[in-house]
Amino acid sequence: MIQEDVTQMTNKHSPIVPTDDYRLSFGTGGLYVTESTQLIQSFSELDDWAEVIEKAVEDNLLQFKSTQSTRRAVREICTRLKNLTPQEMDFFQTADPYDQSLICWLACCRTYEFIGDFATQVLLENFASYKLDLDYAAFDFFCEEQAQFHPELEEVTESTRKKLRQILFRMMREAGILSDDNRIIAGIASQSLKDINEHGERDLPLFVPGASL
Repeated sequence: MIQEDVTQMTNKHSPIVPTDDYRLSFGTGGLYVTESTQLIQSFSELDDWAEVIEKAVEDNLLQFKSTQSTRRAVREICTRLKNLTPQEMDFFQTADPYDQSLICWLACCRTYEFIGDFATQVLLENFASYKLDLDYAAFDFFCEEQAQFHPELEEVTESTRKKLRQILFRMMREAGILSDDNRIIAGIASQSLKDINEHGERDLPLFVPGASL
């Protein structure tokens, strides 16, 4: 039953012929759960993302040596958070760390088509087929396959691709959907998070293995 349900979701929502450019700027780091908590709290007070970014840079939220690097990374994190619904951001502030990590993963899947496609076409399909071991070769094959539709991937250097691969696997581990030895784990979202997502975009099960609503 699990296999049939997940297969139906991936077949229904996986793009057939992608056309938009892939945004590959997620290489700035991981999910940034702790930092996202502070940025969401700041937004709830300031109600202006530009001011949130300026405050985070002034406070050196990420503890980077360079102001430019801090600004770039903070702006990227805020871009992710903007793709959360108001209900999800409100819930995030009182959620437990595990739900917070899933929400950050959800934000990344919405922000970066590359990650969303990987989640649906590789992560969920492997989970549905009980192929729980996820190796680096799966990422490399995905990149080569998607290069047919996204020529910009052909411009990515080998070192950059390895960095993106490292960051993506790190994100999945931080989200609790991949073990330290690279085995896919079912994401056990709380009922509260499921309820929030149901009133939002209802896409949690599209990107999190086993997180049916």
